[in-house]
Amino acid sequence: MIDFLALAERMEEKGCGKCAKDIFVDTLPSDSSTGTVLRSSISGDKIDYELPGFMKATFRLIVRAANHAVGQEMLQKATDSLYIEQPTVVGNMNVRICRPITSPMVFPLSNGNLREFSVNMRIIYDEISSEEENNSISTTKIKRRKNGK
Repeated sequence: MIDFLALAERMEEKGCGKCAKDIFVDTLPSDSSTGTVLRSSISGDKIDYELPGFMKATFRLIVRAANHAVGQEMLQKATDSLYIEQPTVVGNMNVRICRPITSPMVFPLSNGNLREFSVNMRIIYDEISSEEENNSISTTKIKRRKNGK
């Protein structure tokens, strides 16, 4: 499962705002006129039984702002903060790739004439078990159940 809290902390470290004030996971409070939210995709993470623990997933990066230019700038900064092309440890994930797969989409909101800017992101990662001593892993280890045991 994607470690959205770790991704939010990465965004905070890169200057995109403060977690739980400007950066949220799953839900952007309705009374927030500006902010960024990380949301999982409706389809969930794809499971590859040939590569246990190795995940290819998508998620949505959404920014809310009243001003179009401000919203675009916030989305670009958030996208840049999550862009990863070299293996990087983020929380409990060894992220291989994280980058946008769509151009920004803009959705007007009815309340207060706010706009939401959205980008679909792809992330490829493997989970780091709590027993790992290093900050990176070369292979993934998952115990498989046989016959439901």
